[in-house]
Amino acid sequence: KSIRTFLPHNDSAAADSITQTNDECYLYEGMVTVYKAALKYMNDHNLTVGHKIDIIVQGEADTAPAQNSGETEWNKMYMNVHNNLKRDLGIEFSAIVETATTNGSDRLTGVNTVNAAQEKVIKDNADVILGSNYPYKRYVPIESSYNGKFLGETMTYATALERANLSTSHQCDNTIHFNSAALSQIGHETALKVYDHIVEITPKPVKLTIDTLEVNGVDVKDPNSNSHDIEVESDINKIKIECTLEDDRASFVKGYGPREEALNYGNNKLYLKVTDGEKIETYEFIVYRKPVEVPEKQEEKPTEEQTVVPIPNTASFANKGIYIVGGILLLFGFGIHFYYYINEENRKNC
Repeated sequence: KSIRTFLPHNDSAAADSITQTNDECYLYEGMVTVYKAALKYMNDHNLTVGHKIDIIVQGEADTAPAQNSGETEWNKMYMNVHNNLKRDLGIEFSAIVETATTNGSDRLTGVNTVNAAQEKVIKDNADVILGSNYPYKRYVPIESSYNGKFLGETMTYATALERANLSTSHQCDNTIHFNSAALSQIGHETALKVYDHIVEITPKPVKLTIDTLEVNGVDVKDPNSNSHDIEVESDINKIKIECTLEDDRASFVKGYGPREEALNYGNNKLYLKVTDGEKIETYEFIVYRKPVEVPEKQEEKPTEEQTVVPIPNTASFANKGIYIVGGILLLFGFGIHFYYYINEENRKNC
């Protein structure tokens, strides 16, 4: 059917109801009704709807000279259908299968016009993707329009037409122009493209991971742990934490980002906290500042001049008023007593 047939019945650009059967005039409404019924079934059976998409395999009717209104017109009609589906069903994006028409037909101009329109729609709209171009790539026109190549390989027209029919056309009933192998391949290619696009548009979880981490200019990042044990000398009274985040959608919790922190002696617990606005990832630092070392007190040894020289207790110089008792020199005279420790020099004098 022409692209116009798929417009809502009350759309001014929809196909003229006089030239269409009654059911054809309500194709859009039929699609919406069936789609909503499917959604209701899933909801009733507690099935989760991950994504809503539509896949269009259309364009053959518009390759005919009578239906071909040009690239711009097809583009306009398709986008009208697409935007209505987004409005009525919440469709997230569409996938287009670039089709053609019966092999050996004289519609090369029309096929190329519709294909150019489809390519432009895909290029200009982020919510429209290519599902598959399998049919278009395998279209072989009338012999007079054949360029001598099929899938990039040079071959005779007869060989090209034979291969094209084997890979696309149904040999018994050519109404849909695809055999089961072709439909399987189209479905396979489209499913992969749809999956890739879903992955692309699905918001990725915010990574709450640190990309670079330095403490006082030293790299201390440990990819296997959020805990870091650091030891610094006693003369280090503060540390500077410098770090960046792997995901620019994440941020540091206020007061727990890159900063300088004063250190006490012993263990100091510090934290970095990263958030996406809801979850918080915590990184712990246990910084041990060594205590000041006090030198061990050494017993002072007397110098030679201070060395006491032992003198026998019995030594005495009583006739001179001098007594040595226990190494102490006692001088007695005129009622005044003097006490001296005798060193080597005094001993010699004595």
